[in-house]
Amino acid sequence: ESASIEFDSHIRSFSPGEGMDACGAYIIPGLIDVHTHGAMGIDASDCTAEQIHHLAQFYSDNGVTSFCFTTLTVPADELRSAMKNIRAYERFGGEAKCTGVHLEGPFVSRGKCGAQNPDNIRKPDIALFNELNELSGGMVRLITVAPEVEGALDFIVEGLHRVPRPQHRGLRSGHGRL
Repeated sequence: ESASIEFDSHIRSFSPGEGMDACGAYIIPGLIDVHTHGAMGIDASDCTAEQIHHLAQFYSDNGVTSFCFTTLTVPADELRSAMKNIRAYERFGGEAKCTGVHLEGPFVSRGKCGAQNPDNIRKPDIALFNELNELSGGMVRLITVAPEVEGALDFIVEGLHRVPRPQHRGLRSGHGRL
């Protein structure tokens, strides 16, 4: 028999399984990955809903219970497609849970873009954010914005005021000079 832990907000039961020596071992909460672009050659920005199942199982097999898909700075049409695929994903038992989307771009600084493609960087655009969030089924949880780029402060203020408290998203300063 395999070891198992049943839980919701609390551990409900623990079975060490037959012949398992847990002496000196630790039971820790599952890991939560809030910044993953993918794994195993599968990219969050262009994967299918079926590929998300492979990723979710891979994460679960490696101790990750929840993850937040992080997109790259890709063309808007690719972001739209990614949001639709994330919305279409339905978790199977045993898979890690996709808790949302982290838009790491395209609202970053050209001068501090790191691995983000500078050809796809855009000024912060609340209409694009609203469209992407709607296409994802309201799954956008984090947005990385370079605060010094033109329009960023208005975007931040508008974004914080448009989103109701229970669904509050996080705005992160990143890929900028600050």
